[in-house]
Amino acid sequence: MAQEADQKHEHHPEHELPGGAEMKRGLQEIAEIEPDRGSNQRAEQRAGAGDQLGASFQGQSYVGRFEGGYRFAVAAASGVTPYAAVQAQAFHTPGYSETDLSGGGFGLSYGAMNATDTRSELGARFDTLQIVDNMPVVWHGRLAWAHDWVSNPALGATFESLPGASFTVNGATPPPNSALTSAGAKLYITPALSFDAKFDGEFASGSQTYAGTGTLRYSW
Repeated sequence: MAQEADQKHEHHPEHELPGGAEMKRGLQEIAEIEPDRGSNQRAEQRAGAGDQLGASFQGQSYVGRFEGGYRFAVAAASGVTPYAAVQAQAFHTPGYSETDLSGGGFGLSYGAMNATDTRSELGARFDTLQIVDNMPVVWHGRLAWAHDWVSNPALGATFESLPGASFTVNGATPPPNSALTSAGAKLYITPALSFDAKFDGEFASGSQTYAGTGTLRYSW
């Protein structure tokens, strides 16, 4: 859950061009409300016959992030920005029922569910400015530790044909501690046109996540 929210937040080190050795301070807050449309498709096999089941629902996701850091110049065009961040994400899934097209009696009704994921981050961002073929290039990276507090990754289900037959479906809980890494470069083709390429990795016990991002930006 936290991974999804973290991918929506991008940080790009700021520079005065030419130069880039001034100290920077940054505070950033992001709030998002997203309707998430989901679907559930299952196929039951019993005694050689198939039972097709389906359902659709619309849930909500609420995300907020607050980050603070201070950039220290360590060379003429390089800097280190220690930072701390707190990110909170809440999910709501309404109650819904599956449609049993063949009437086999295996359709399920799911109860409404609310879950939260609160993440803290502590780390540093690094950046340096170089000139390549008369074009400024900002190399940037990140190393950080993240800790997640996740509540209620479970969903209650009941067989529609047997109202008293209930059970719990447990979702996958993300690891509580993760190492975050980023590496990328931003090329200023012209003062108004830039291209940024970035690689992100998240590593934890039993879990690895990789992502790549490319951004072409024109400012006027």
